[in-house]
Amino acid sequence: MAPCDLPSLCSSVVNMVKAAVIKNHVQLEMRIDPGVPRQVRTDAGLLSRALMNLVGNAMKFTDRGLVTLGVRAQPEEDGRVRLRFEIIDTGVGIPEPMLNKVFEPFRQVRSEYLKPGGRGTGLGLTITNQIAKSLGGELSAKSRLRSEEHTSELQSHHDLVCRLLL
Repeated sequence: MAPCDLPSLCSSVVNMVKAAVIKNHVQLEMRIDPGVPRQVRTDAGLLSRALMNLVGNAMKFTDRGLVTLGVRAQPEEDGRVRLRFEIIDTGVGIPEPMLNKVFEPFRQVRSEYLKPGGRGTGLGLTITNQIAKSLGGELSAKSRLRSEEHTSELQSHHDLVCRLLL
């Protein structure tokens, strides 16, 4: 683990996803709470890869609205800080029965919930979950399917929680 400028890492992730995915009806934002330390000791490559996957998935499954990469911090007694990376989107959502299964290898949401071109290998969240564990954290998801009447409400929420050294 090496020192890492956390706001720069998050900004790089957002800029890379913006460059790779051009969508006129989707905004991509970054929100870092004031209590988040600027410098942390972590594996920046792994953290970046995990965030790229989560933000990329959110963009892939959002046809209009907003995707947000947020970061919050909670200091711990041992000199570490627990960081919560939240990827929130207004995409199609994940059906409740699938929430626990999306972290399994080769699992994907059924095709009727996906828009055209919205398929992948089914390994991204599995790999991201393994990265979270290697960083001393965990990956979780909560979601609600989008109704036709409420297209702007929160749909999906992925949390990547990591314990990092200050």
